[in-house]
Amino acid sequence: MIAAAAKPNLPVAGFDATVAGNELRPGDRAVALVDQIAGQHHRQWLVVLAPRALSAEEQLRPPPKEVRMHVSTGHAYSYDGQNAAIAIRCLGPYLVDADEATAAVRAKDLQAGALVNSTFLGLGLDESCRMSLRMEEASRLVAQREHRSVNFTLSAGATPFPRVTAAGELRTKEAFIPTESEERAFAGSFLALVGFVEVGMRTPGLNEVLFSVTDIPWLSLVSHIAQLPQINIAYRAPVRQLVPEDWGLPTGTPLYAQPFVLEVNGKPALLCQIAVMSPRPPFRTSAGIVGIAAQRPDGTGAQLSIRLLAARLAPETATPTPAPAN
Repeated sequence: MIAAAAKPNLPVAGFDATVAGNELRPGDRAVALVDQIAGQHHRQWLVVLAPRALSAEEQLRPPPKEVRMHVSTGHAYSYDGQNAAIAIRCLGPYLVDADEATAAVRAKDLQAGALVNSTFLGLGLDESCRMSLRMEEASRLVAQREHRSVNFTLSAGATPFPRVTAAGELRTKEAFIPTESEERAFAGSFLALVGFVEVGMRTPGLNEVLFSVTDIPWLSLVSHIAQLPQINIAYRAPVRQLVPEDWGLPTGTPLYAQPFVLEVNGKPALLCQIAVMSPRPPFRTSAGIVGIAAQRPDGTGAQLSIRLLAARLAPETATPTPAPAN
């Protein structure tokens, strides 16, 4: 893959320091490595995402419809939409463990452009992770003080939760009450994930890869999320803080590992673990996701992983962060 990236002069390591702002900025660029393992076959792709200015025709298009998300506490939050354009380039697939000539036989260099919901990408998942850590600490303190176990749970979806569920969860939150900001971030984390998937669905050559790990109707999910109440994201394992230097990020960067289960009609459909940070530029294009691993709950089918290799600001605003030594 390094040889493949060298030909079009793509960065494959190093991240620029984040800057203030909440928009996709033309000139920024992100490069990700996609791995798919299916049986004895191991394939890789390089994906380049580069926000660009909206064309005159794109500027006339209506913005995405507002989405309303519900939390199991009984509260609901609305999220508007904003169109943004991304130039997408996908190189691959490359066969791992093959010699360079063989690996490149089936590789393609595909390019496309896509309109995405920039609002979703800016919601991020890092604040939801911080709330989860606070929830776990509250549970630990209750166990110490009262010698009993309390598991605080929170769910979000596109339709209201049964009233009994909301009331029951409020009664258990003796030591943990989420703030409005935390609830909004928690509900929005699902939309951030949808925004990330939307970029993947628009990437030429990768549609089949997404479908290889689950049969979730991704295109319908992206286009009609408000009409898909059967889709739910369930956090069933604790959040962990990660070492940013292990990911090539500056010391002190808040970085979290968040496992979750994507459910369809109440049944597990996809097991995932993501590494997330703030979605500030140049990480806005990936919704702040720097790594993701996914597979079917029963262990069958392909295993998919995506890792951000580089994220660069437009040249006039970049402050480079040195890549870690190997």
